[in-house]
Amino acid sequence: MSKSIQQVKRERRSIYEDAGLTLKAFFGDEIEDEMFPTMFRIYQSTIQARVFWGIQHLNEEFFMMLKEKFRKNLCFIVAMKGDEVVAGTFNVVKAGKFYGRYWGTFDSSIKNLHFETCYYKPIEVCCDHGILRMEPGAGGDDFKFVRGFNPSVTNSMHFCKNGGLHMAIARYLNSEGTYIEGAVDEMNERSVLRMPSNAGAVEPPEL
Repeated sequence: MSKSIQQVKRERRSIYEDAGLTLKAFFGDEIEDEMFPTMFRIYQSTIQARVFWGIQHLNEEFFMMLKEKFRKNLCFIVAMKGDEVVAGTFNVVKAGKFYGRYWGTFDSSIKNLHFETCYYKPIEVCCDHGILRMEPGAGGDDFKFVRGFNPSVTNSMHFCKNGGLHMAIARYLNSEGTYIEGAVDEMNERSVLRMPSNAGAVEPPEL
């Protein structure tokens, strides 16, 4: 058994056996109304943990809008200790794809909870429901790769008003792009997963 598989097994055991948690997935109408304020607080917990650089982009009204207009495309994965919610992740499911988005926890002392809630359990959920593709989000480099995700390049758009700073950032991004392309190729060569023929960057779902 490879070291990576042993590591995954240890991390999953630490959640279910050591911490005594259960994780449940709720799709669409299975998500009860009271879960939306809870998921907003879970989202806030991550912002609050990032004291100096956490920025709250979403407010509670946004989560209430999701409840009324977008519930059918949502999947909430919730970690529970008995009847108490300790962590969760808010995901979007559309067109046969599972998009991991926001996560948070009320108990940061539980090791590996992020991996289980954001990666291992969602992979399991996708397999159980015949969802063929999971997008865990941009970034993460090697720690996502060793937990079952092949890398692919995605794009973002930014604007810097200061001309000098714009040029400095552009030069850095050019060199960074070369590094990223090489890192993606190297990891895909090492991967034990077969890449689908249409692998690559995907567009986010429209709300």
